[in-house]
Amino acid sequence: MEFYRSLFSFDREMVVGKNISLDEITQFHCVRDSSVYPPVYTAYHFCIENGSAQFEYETREGNSWPLTEEDIAILAAKDLTQEEWDELCSFLEGGHVKKEDEDLVDGDDGPWFTLYWDRDRSEYRTFSFATDEARRSFEEYCEHLAASAGQ
Repeated sequence: MEFYRSLFSFDREMVVGKNISLDEITQFHCVRDSSVYPPVYTAYHFCIENGSAQFEYETREGNSWPLTEEDIAILAAKDLTQEEWDELCSFLEGGHVKKEDEDLVDGDDGPWFTLYWDRDRSEYRTFSFATDEARRSFEEYCEHLAASAGQ
C-alpha cells in the first residue's frame, strides 16, 4: 500500500527527467493567444500516436477575437524522426510540471505550455522550462519544424 501511495503522491511540482521520465511523455502543447488587434493565435502540438511521433503547427488569422477554427490560416503536420522527438525531449528535460490551476492573467498572451504524460491522472500538466535558454531553443526548434512541415 505504501508503494502505491508514493507512486501517486506528487509534490506540488515535478521535474521532467526526475519525477517524470522522458519515455512517459505522450503530448506537449505550446499555445500563444492574444486579443490584440489583429488577434494572434499560434499553436505547436507534439504527440506520440500509434507509436509514431508527430508535430502539428497551426496559426489563425482574423479581425475578431476570439479566433476560432474557421480562422485557421495555416495547418501543417509532419511525422517526426526519433532524433527530432529526442531533441524535443532535450528541451523539456529539467523543466517543471505543476498542478493545473485557473491562471487568469489579464492581457497575458502566453505562451502556455502543457505536458501530458502516462501517469499524469489529468492533474499535473502546466509546464515551465528549466531555463530561458531552453525555452528560446524550443521556440527556434518549433519555427524550424513549422517551416519544414509547411513544405
